[in-house]
Amino acid sequence: MIRYVAIAIISLMIMSLSLDPAMAGQGDLHLKARVVCTGPELTVGDVLTDCTNSDLAAIVIMRSPEPGESHRVSRNRLERMLMAKGWRGRLSGAEYVELGCPGVQLDLTALREPVEIRIGELLEEIGYRLSSVTDWPSSMVLSSSNLRWTVSIEKEPQGRSAIARLDLEDRAGFNTHCRLRLTCSQPRQVPVGGANLKPGDALNLWTFQERDCLLLDGRPLTAVELQGAVAKRYLKPGDVLTNRNTKPAPLVHRGREVTIRLQRGAVSICMTGIAQRDAALGDIVSVRHLDTKTMRRYRVTGQNTVAPTYLETTGENS
Repeated sequence: MIRYVAIAIISLMIMSLSLDPAMAGQGDLHLKARVVCTGPELTVGDVLTDCTNSDLAAIVIMRSPEPGESHRVSRNRLERMLMAKGWRGRLSGAEYVELGCPGVQLDLTALREPVEIRIGELLEEIGYRLSSVTDWPSSMVLSSSNLRWTVSIEKEPQGRSAIARLDLEDRAGFNTHCRLRLTCSQPRQVPVGGANLKPGDALNLWTFQERDCLLLDGRPLTAVELQGAVAKRYLKPGDVLTNRNTKPAPLVHRGREVTIRLQRGAVSICMTGIAQRDAALGDIVSVRHLDTKTMRRYRVTGQNTVAPTYLETTGENS
């Protein structure tokens, strides 16, 4: 018998410890019929006509409606929420509590310029330039016109498109956001040809000008790559010089001797062959061995030098 009494006492003690101290008191609470929400969170004190327990009044029970919206919540639901917190008593008052949050229609026209400036700064940090912003909201609803905003690049440019996120928060703590579609450019100083060239002509005249790299067909050549490069197709003045319309200067030439270098560890063997076509660094070229007259494919590794294709080279011809 004594054991059962002890178990019962211990159980009561555990139950009392599990209660929220602010909700541990018993008593009747009376609900309001209508609540005007002034913040993003609804507390116990907001829905009661009179609450002298400050700890109880401060407990958050649910989120408020969004600014400009309203809904109602039943007394039974509120009672279950309170009991889940440990309160024991009776809840009286309205069967349904009407919850409403005043809203202010905000004209965001004046915000557009500073937001676009900030977006431009963020894009500049990753090497892009802002061309335009679409999907700009004409208005949004918050609880007051006193607000702060932040903007971030949510999706970095893929091609010319990117997405920014604009977050707005008012003085009461309500917040909202929208996504803005961006059109971007990637301006760079690139080599621009200054003469008419036909395939095989060496590049001999160019200047560096700013162009949008996102609109180019191919990768612009560097200053080093321009030296000795030749036209791959017909070029005219104003064409951007890229790896698509030019090719590096050949290091081996058709019909001329090349050195075939074979190396395994410290052992190096050199043979001689005849290249079957012009080829640049990294290109694969067929070579006829002078001694055996056999034809094999090698990779160009230097001036008049080739090596087996399984050996790495210092550069590639893209």
